[in-house]
Amino acid sequence: MTHRHSYLIIVLISLCLSIFGSSQKILWKNYTSGKHLRAFAEYKNILWIGTHGGLVKYDRSTENTIFFNRANSDLPDNQINALAVDSAGILWIGAEVKGLISYDGTIWKVFDTNTTPLLYNTINHVAIDAKNRVWVGTGYNDFWGSHASLALYSGGTNWEIYSVSNSKLPSEYITALVAS
Repeated sequence: MTHRHSYLIIVLISLCLSIFGSSQKILWKNYTSGKHLRAFAEYKNILWIGTHGGLVKYDRSTENTIFFNRANSDLPDNQINALAVDSAGILWIGAEVKGLISYDGTIWKVFDTNTTPLLYNTINHVAIDAKNRVWVGTGYNDFWGSHASLALYSGGTNWEIYSVSNSKLPSEYITALVAS
């Protein structure tokens, strides 16, 4: 093959890539299931809905709906088990696998067993008390039994972890939380 043939092949390949590469835009669609509604939280005119397909933000005043999932946002887990909103409007999300997540409207922050004293990353319940502290019920069941704890987050690095072994919790599984 001569130098001229190599040049022609490179020009033809470049031409084909520029024609077909720019004229065909690939549109990806992400399909997640919103059939399983797991949690609700209200703050002012905003209704937050947690599903097994992600998170929904519904503005009741504008009727605008925004869907968040792992494909279109920094939400790290599509399976949402629990939601609560604190007095500053920060959304607290209990996820199936990725721990506790806070969302201030811009930044997603993950609190999990790698970054906190949480014993488990499965968050089943979240509640905010009158002091604006976050109560977290963790746990899961498997072949070996129930694995759970109750956690209290007071901001910064302030965590308190309660379990059957270090407190008067009667059970290894948290089924509901109500904070006052």
